[in-house]
Amino acid sequence: STGLVVGNNSGSNGLLSIVNGGTVSLAGNGLFIASNGGANGTVTVQGAGSELVTSGTAAITAGYSGNGTLSVSAGSVVSDANALLVGRNGGSNGVVSVSGGTLAVANFAVGLQSGNGTLTVANGGTVWLTSAIASTIGGACGGNDTVTVIGAGSQLRGQDVVIGQANAAV
Repeated sequence: STGLVVGNNSGSNGLLSIVNGGTVSLAGNGLFIASNGGANGTVTVQGAGSELVTSGTAAITAGYSGNGTLSVSAGSVVSDANALLVGRNGGSNGVVSVSGGTLAVANFAVGLQSGNGTLTVANGGTVWLTSAIASTIGGACGGNDTVTVIGAGSQLRGQDVVIGQANAAV
């Protein structure tokens, strides 16, 4: 597919589950979870061999303008050649949990343009930042943004991470 929206319009509730070794590959327009205000979207990638792969020029966005959740767990893998955006626009809420799975992205922005973003890495999960481009936590004022790495074997690996840009609350 060239792109995917999970939870598009206000009042919608979108769900995508990739489990039991399933694979979804997207090119071009990336993945938007909860695209518009009032939308809810959840993407779950769970289990060894389960994979979500995006390529092209777009990012994975959890909470573009709505409430978006991405869960990567139990040996699954999510990879994107570009960025992970968590809580992009004002009023959005983005939550990404990596628990025992692997997330590999060029970089991330947790809380961007006053969105609220949470990224949690736990239970031996790994987030790999594959680019030298800086990742940010708290990209603009008005958002409440958190990154937590907790538990044995849990890792956030990469180069530059900027905390608290533009008077952001982190």
